[in-house]
Amino acid sequence: MSATTYRQIVGHEPGKLKAASPLSKLLASSLDVAIVTASSGHPAILASQHQVDAAGFR
Repeated sequence: MSATTYRQIVGHEPGKLKAASPLSKLLASSLDVAIVTASSGHPAILASQHQVDAAGFR
């Protein structure tokens, strides 16, 4: 079914398809790792940290 949909949308055969990797590979290994990752990479948290830095320079 997905090869047919791909051919309809793209216009040619998809070639060699492989199965998707399990989503569990994308999950953090623990809650602590998830919290560290979120706090160091979330755009809203990063923006807040920059605002604190900017306020300190005023």
